Amino acid sequence: MRYLYFLVLFWFSISQSIAQTVTTQPTNQSDCDGNGVSFATVATGISLTYQWQRKKPGEAAFSNLANGSGITNATTTTLGVASIGNASNPHDAEYQCIITSGTTSVTTNSAKLIVNKVTGTLADQTKCIGDNVGFNLVSLAITGSVSSYQWQKKVGTTFTDIAGEVNNSLNLTNLTAAQAGNYRCKLTFPITPTGTCVRYSDDAALAVSTCVITITSQPQNQTDCQGNSVTFSVAATGFGTVTYQWQRKKPSETVFTNIAGATTTNNTISGVGNATNPNGSEYRCVVTDANGNATSNVSILTVNSVSGTISNVSICQNNNANFTTTGLT
Repeated sequence: MRYLYFLVLFWFSISQSIAQTVTTQPTNQSDCDGNGVSFATVATGISLTYQWQRKKPGEAAFSNLANGSGITNATTTTLGVASIGNASNPHDAEYQCIITSGTTSVTTNSAKLIVNKVTGTLADQTKCIGDNVGFNLVSLAITGSVSSYQWQKKVGTTFTDIAGEVNNSLNLTNLTAAQAGNYRCKLTFPITPTGTCVRYSDDAALAVSTCVITITSQPQNQTDCQGNSVTFSVAATGFGTVTYQWQRKKPSETVFTNIAGATTTNNTISGVGNATNPNGSEYRCVVTDANGNATSNVSILTVNSVSGTISNVSICQNNNANFTTTGLT
C-alpha cells in the first residue's frame, strides 16, 4: 500500500512539472489595421487549460480575455484577434497565456501586437508655374515598420505610380501646369509571419497657376476744391502677400516718384492744390506680389480754385453797378 501511495505521489509530481513546460512561446504579430492576427503557444503536460490575457498601452496589468469584441479562441492554444488597431486591440497591446494543469500554472512570455497604420492629412498646396513644391509624410502618424514607399498621382479616376519617387517625401521642381492634380503615397508594411500589407496616405491637391497679379479696380480721377481732401483707390489680386506703392507726377515733372508712406490700397491726399499736390498732378499705384508687379492706370487730380481780385466800381447814386470775374482765374 505504501508503494502505491508513493507511486501516485510520484506521478502527480511528474504531471505537475510537465504542465509547466512551454515549448513554443507566442511571438509578436503585425498586420495592417482592420485585419486579423493570431497568437499561438504550445505546451506539454496533462489536461492543460488555456487562458489568454491582454494588456493595452497605459494599463498596468494583464486581464483575462473572453470571446467577443474581435476576440476568438480565448481559452485555446491559438488566440484570434480581429480588426486590429481599434480601441479594444490597439497598436502595442501585449498578449500572454496562462496554461494550467491541475493546481499549477505557467505564464508564457508576452507578445506584442504591431498595427501598421497611417493617419493624418497631407496639406493641399497652391503654387505658381516654375515654383518648387514638397509633400512629406512627417505630418502623418505612422505606426509599424514601413518596408517601401511609392508616390502616386491621380490620372483620370486612377492613381498611378510616379517613377523613381520611392522615399517618404515627394519633391517637384520647376512646376508646370500639367503637374497640377492629386497626390498620395502608397506605404507597404511587412506582416507576420510572412507577406506584406498596403496602406495609403490621404491624397493632397496641388494647384498650379500662372500667378499673374491682376488689378481688379483701377484708380479714378478725383476733383475737389482747393484745401480739401481726396482719395485714390486700387484693388488687386496676387499670389502670397500683396503690397502697394503709390506714385505721383506733378505737371512740372517728367517721371513718377514714390510717395512716402502711401503703401495701402487707398491713397488719401489732404490739402489739395498746394505745392505738393497741385492741380493736374497724376497718380498711379505699383502693386507687387511674390512673382512680380503690375502698375495701375494713371488718375488725375483736378483742383477747383479761385485766384485774383474783383475790381472796385465807382458810380453815381441810383445808378447800376456791374462787377465781373474777368480778373479771376
